[in-house]
Amino acid sequence: GKDRTRFLHGMITNTVEGLAEGAGNHAAITTVLGQTLLDLWVHNLGEYLWLETEQGFQTKLCETLNRYLIGDDVVIADETDDWVILGIVGAAATETVNMVLGLVVAALPEHHTITGVWSNAPIWVTRRSFLGVDGFGVRISASEGSQLWQALIDAGSTPVGRQAQEVV
Repeated sequence: GKDRTRFLHGMITNTVEGLAEGAGNHAAITTVLGQTLLDLWVHNLGEYLWLETEQGFQTKLCETLNRYLIGDDVVIADETDDWVILGIVGAAATETVNMVLGLVVAALPEHHTITGVWSNAPIWVTRRSFLGVDGFGVRISASEGSQLWQALIDAGSTPVGRQAQEVV
């Protein structure tokens, strides 16, 4: 809705107003006493703001924001089941994204997003640091996620699950 930027700007710890289309940042939602409730990433995708949080916290994020909606023209929707986010990380991440997705991402700043199409499906590629290692988060429809996963493996990527990533 038309109040989305103003509303979210007042709800999180980082800037939303003035965030250019394609830009993003890392933020948190806190209690009135300043205790962190949730970490999240904000992506300005033009007509809407995309919020990303750690797996399993999406319901808490939606409930927290909805609690403060009182007359604002804002719609909050949980689209977790509609999308897959694959992380492409490491020294060959930029080359892999260029080759597999056909996107030039070398100059993409941290937390910024570009859009594209892969196998007739819309994709969003965001530069992200995973545990201090440069990389990209690629969002694609859940129905196309396994095909992209396989294309990345075919291109030489090694799959690593979240638990193995956290051990490093």
